Amino acid sequence: MRREPRAEGGIGLTTARRVGLIVAPLLILVSVYVVVGFTIAQFGFDPGYLLGIAFYWVVWCIAFPLWAVGRRGLVAMFRGEGGRSASPSVLGWVLLAIPVVFMLVAVLPQVWPHLTASFILLSILIGLVNGTLEEVLWRGTYLVAFPRNRWLGFLYPAIGFSLWHLAPYAQTADPTLFEYVMVMVGGLIFGLCWGYVAWRTRTIRWSVYSHIAANIASMAAITFIMQGVVTL
Repeated sequence: MRREPRAEGGIGLTTARRVGLIVAPLLILVSVYVVVGFTIAQFGFDPGYLLGIAFYWVVWCIAFPLWAVGRRGLVAMFRGEGGRSASPSVLGWVLLAIPVVFMLVAVLPQVWPHLTASFILLSILIGLVNGTLEEVLWRGTYLVAFPRNRWLGFLYPAIGFSLWHLAPYAQTADPTLFEYVMVMVGGLIFGLCWGYVAWRTRTIRWSVYSHIAANIASMAAITFIMQGVVTL
């Protein structure tokens, strides 16, 4: 099977893996929509929604990157080129701060009245898991696979990251067109912020920190489970 030129860290892409990376955003959108809908119907909204997201984490954020870039690729996306990662520029730090500040200002005040100790602890756990795994999938995998292709390594996965959010969001209570658009726009902005920093520093280390902080700042347990709490 024909292989593409090697990416950083010695990652060789077969044609099948290259095609898989290109079609993955569409497959993620469809599969997560179907699975989340099924698990909600079978187990009720709260456990069903989390089970559907767990499917996304295990299949798409862990198994798929391992298939696409292997263990060496997973190590490379955290270590950076040559085992050394650059620090973000001033612009990079600003971009990393945008998702966190947005969650603190726009989302946290809405969920604050509903907070309990258990929700805070669960939010920290979800933030750590979701923030890390999503950066592995949407930033790290494409950065390692296409390190010299700005479109496939940075911009394309940012668009995919924006669109995939429609799958679980469509399972919430009658979202409006405006809410769909806001979810996509927000996902695209955040994806571009994190993707730019990962692309420039050649590592997902910094975007992982920002993504985790944003998830925790939004009290992710409530926004994941109590979907009617947050309005856009």
